[in-house]
Amino acid sequence: MSTDGSMLAATYQQGGAFAIREVPIPRIGRDGLLLRVRAASICGTDLKIVRNGHRKLADGQCIVLGHEFIGTIEQVGADVTGYPVGQRVGVVPNAGCGHCDACIRGQANYCPKYTAFGIDRDGSHTLFVEIPGRFVAQGNVIPLPKRFPIARPPCWSRSPAS
Repeated sequence: MSTDGSMLAATYQQGGAFAIREVPIPRIGRDGLLLRVRAASICGTDLKIVRNGHRKLADGQCIVLGHEFIGTIEQVGADVTGYPVGQRVGVVPNAGCGHCDACIRGQANYCPKYTAFGIDRDGSHTLFVEIPGRFVAQGNVIPLPKRFPIARPPCWSRSPAS
């Protein structure tokens, strides 16, 4: 993190450009959280996006990659309760619209208007992530016990060679 309010991030620009860039530290709304990323993984979806793009991205749109992550709450929006600064959390990466049939059935992952970190909104391959109120309200921020080992996240995979 620099002194001017920016941080380094692994980014993808629709059309095929992967780069490490300086991006602004996100600002949160009254209903959101700012999360300091403590561990993030790279999965096949990240690689597919870098190779082929993603249907949810507009031409030229640039995002911070990463959707599998855990961290600690750095800042809490004025309207958020139940999430203290310093709380360790995991984050479910997809959030639905909250109104369609899929969302009403509790299947937000089938929502035609879903949004997801590292897919169509800035993700976790950086230092800080904004967790919008939509994710907080839908229960996508999951407190983790203090004994949870931050250095060894549960969302990793081994390469076939190991």
